[in-house]
Amino acid sequence: MSPGTHTSAGLRSRVYVAISEALTERTKIRSTKLKIVDKAQKGARMTPVVAPPSIRKMISNLKDEVISKEVVLAKEALKKRDKQADESYSDYKMALKVIVQRAYNSYDQTEVDGKVLERFLDGLGKAGRAVRLQAPTTVEDTIANDNCS
Repeated sequence: MSPGTHTSAGLRSRVYVAISEALTERTKIRSTKLKIVDKAQKGARMTPVVAPPSIRKMISNLKDEVISKEVVLAKEALKKRDKQADESYSDYKMALKVIVQRAYNSYDQTEVDGKVLERFLDGLGKAGRAVRLQAPTTVEDTIANDNCS
C-alpha cells in the first residue's frame, strides 16, 4: 500500500458517507415537497423547502477538505516533476504550468510563471543549474535561446 493510499481511501470513504447522507436528506426533502404540493393542491399554502443548515455546512466543509487535499497533492507532484527524456521542453513547461495552477490556484499569472520557471530549471538537473547562472526571466526565453542543453 503506497503512503497516500490510506489517506485518500479514508477521504473517499468520508465522501461516500457524506453523499449517502445528503441523498437520504434529499429523499426526505422530496417527500416533504410532495406533501406540500399535495396540500397546495387542496388549497393549503405552499412554503419553500431548503436543505437544513447542517447539510449545507457538511457539504461546504467536505468541498474545502477535498480542495485542500488536491492542493497538497499538486505541490507534492510539483516537487517530484522532472523533465522526461522523451519530453519536449514546451511539453514539460505546459505540464508544469498545469500542476502549478492546481497547487497555487490563488496566484496571478506572473507568480505562476515564476514558479514554472523555478521548477523548470530544477527539473533539468545539471543543465538547469548552468542556465540559472544566466538569470533567465521566462521559460520561453530559456527555450528560445537553446540554453537548456
